[in-house]
Amino acid sequence: MTTFEDLQNSVRLWAAANVPAGCTVIFADPDAPRPEYPYVTLKVTLGNDIGYASESPPNDDGIIRVVKDFELTASVQVYTADKAGLKSAGAIGFGLYNSLDLPSVYGRLSGIVFVRRLTGLQDLTALLNTGREGRTHFDVMFRAGLVIEDDVGLIEHVIGEGEIENTSLPFTMECTD
Repeated sequence: MTTFEDLQNSVRLWAAANVPAGCTVIFADPDAPRPEYPYVTLKVTLGNDIGYASESPPNDDGIIRVVKDFELTASVQVYTADKAGLKSAGAIGFGLYNSLDLPSVYGRLSGIVFVRRLTGLQDLTALLNTGREGRTHFDVMFRAGLVIEDDVGLIEHVIGEGEIENTSLPFTMECTD
């Protein structure tokens, strides 16, 4: 069964695989101290359902699988102490942003079937205490397939008696598993 945490982790793995060595990737709002520079924060939120859910017939254990498509959005923020160079917020953000065009990336985005950038790269470098903090931001929409399992149970025994309509044939039925 695919969960929101699975999809969230898939987005984190994409980011971690496409940043320079030594760059930490965390989820936003961790209620913890900031990590050392450089680092990337991801805020992954659920969006809208897309279309209609489909469901499979129950298996032998009475489990049906409901498959639904929905959108989730990742807000990506890159923080660095470097203002320029390969470890600047702009360079790291540029690498992440453009990695979404690589076919190999889609193979690593488990459960995600479509990617669309919602914003371009935004340079949000600003003064922090006595120096400038490099910061770049962009938003990405991912379309994902969510699989939910539901135990609907199966009928184990049926016992009945009656007559078949428009005939005089009585019948007895007993079905067991």
